[in-house]
Amino acid sequence: MTAKAAINYNLSSADIIMLDFNQLFEIKKGLTVLYVDDESAPWLIRKLMRIFKDVIVAEDGMKALMKFNQNHIDLILTDYMMPELNGLDLIRKIRKINQRIPIILITGYVDTDFLIESINLGVTQFVIKPIQMPALIDAIEMAVSQYVVEDIVQKNQAQELEILRYKEKYHSAQQEMAFLKELKIIKNDLSHRTIESPDKSLWFVGVCYVPLDILSGDSYSIREVSSQKYLFCISDAMGKGLSASVTTILTTSFINHMIDQSKQSGNFDFKDFVVNYTEFIKKELLSEEILCAAFVFFDFQNETMDYAIYSMPPVLIEKSDGSLLKLRCNNLPIMRYINSHVINSCSLKNITKILIYSDGLNECRTINKSGIYQEELEDDFLNSAFKDDLYEKFKAATETSEDDITFILLQRLNCPSKNQQTFVIENRIEQVNYLGCEVEKYLSSIGLKEELNVATISSFNELLINAYEHGNLNIKSSEKNEMVKKGTYEDFLLEKEKLVDKKITVTINTIKHQIREFLVIKIEDEGFGFDVSKLNDANPDNKQLSGRGIKIAKTLSNKVLYNEPGTIAVLINAIG
Repeated sequence: MTAKAAINYNLSSADIIMLDFNQLFEIKKGLTVLYVDDESAPWLIRKLMRIFKDVIVAEDGMKALMKFNQNHIDLILTDYMMPELNGLDLIRKIRKINQRIPIILITGYVDTDFLIESINLGVTQFVIKPIQMPALIDAIEMAVSQYVVEDIVQKNQAQELEILRYKEKYHSAQQEMAFLKELKIIKNDLSHRTIESPDKSLWFVGVCYVPLDILSGDSYSIREVSSQKYLFCISDAMGKGLSASVTTILTTSFINHMIDQSKQSGNFDFKDFVVNYTEFIKKELLSEEILCAAFVFFDFQNETMDYAIYSMPPVLIEKSDGSLLKLRCNNLPIMRYINSHVINSCSLKNITKILIYSDGLNECRTINKSGIYQEELEDDFLNSAFKDDLYEKFKAATETSEDDITFILLQRLNCPSKNQQTFVIENRIEQVNYLGCEVEKYLSSIGLKEELNVATISSFNELLINAYEHGNLNIKSSEKNEMVKKGTYEDFLLEKEKLVDKKITVTINTIKHQIREFLVIKIEDEGFGFDVSKLNDANPDNKQLSGRGIKIAKTLSNKVLYNEPGTIAVLINAIG
């Protein structure tokens, strides 16, 4: 291999962007060169000083290494034959520090093995002794060109990476905005609320909504159509990404529109709703698109439920004797060219728990890969006290989910009066404090574990104070905060309670239900109540109302619920 061949080996025309003379001149004028030679030629140093911004000279390899470490060097020109540390040994040490810096090796020793070793060490150019200035200039320009090209490539790569990051950040922000819109569209009129049946039992709901991606192919809606009548919907657009999300957003938006219209007219018919919705959405589907959905209409006053299930998993029902009932789908999936509007009915009597869900829950593979979660879901449903219990069991049993997870768990608790402890107090702060102590004694007397006792009493006291302050005395949070800052709040309470002749009623039940036991505490005031829908965490616009007391109670309890007017707070804890 010749020296010329070695030069060609390092620099191919495909790798170098040719720069014009003016560009190279400006580039070289800004560079610092390290010139290493034990017999440095003054004329060469003068020439280099005309070309480069700074020229640092070293008489041997050891001094060159020291100066390289002490200065910012852009280009190295080094002789090969030097005492203590020859050119190749110097290059070998420099390459351990810097892999990119261009190096021109000046040598009168040309040998195939020598050239191969030099190339392997990353020598950029070779100049043969005796030095000819045109050859040196050519080598410098080639080395600088390669250095600049690599720098440009790195800058371009960094710029492209920054653009990609910006685009990703932009798209992520857009998706998050779209998801916030999706959450705003979703309505849950039963969030933090209870419904009292004719037999005085309490119905309440828990919703689990865990999209796989920011934009979800699942959606749900729980809408009140009239007093004690509710429509539950879960939709699951087959497929992933934006198309499926658009379909579910259309679904939920149109459902809300129909419900709002029916509430204004005071006339809701479930059959008409199902027909009108399916006819609407069919026109919006692509030719091969499939939409699965479950629509369940609950009449809690008459204790009935009607359902139209379009290729969704079976609705699971726990009966009061602990047995399991499954309501299987009664309609084909919703498609453009299929008409199906079958509706069936079921009694709510002797039913304690109902699970409506999309297939992301039951079709997820189990950890041991022996099957899908459907095989374990039914037992976990029967053995779960609340929505969070079921979701934790699901996560423990399954691999990473590959689909959106959506389910609605509707539950009923019977509160028999024979096990009930009742307290009634006047709306006075000393009686509020007295009642807190009495309830704590009662909970200890029924054998509540100390940790749960402390959590329950803390939650109870917060809700009791809310009933006293914001319920019966009708004090607004902003009004309270202002007086607390001024230090006048306690005096204000004592004066205001003298003008209010209202009571607080507390009832405590312990309820045995199948394998679990529940503690249910109701705190009822005689105030004006409040809009319970403002407690809905799912709606991004509804996070301003939930004050300190309610937040503490929610954190320390399994459930904190209110009746529709907001005058009865219900605290529920599983105690066994």
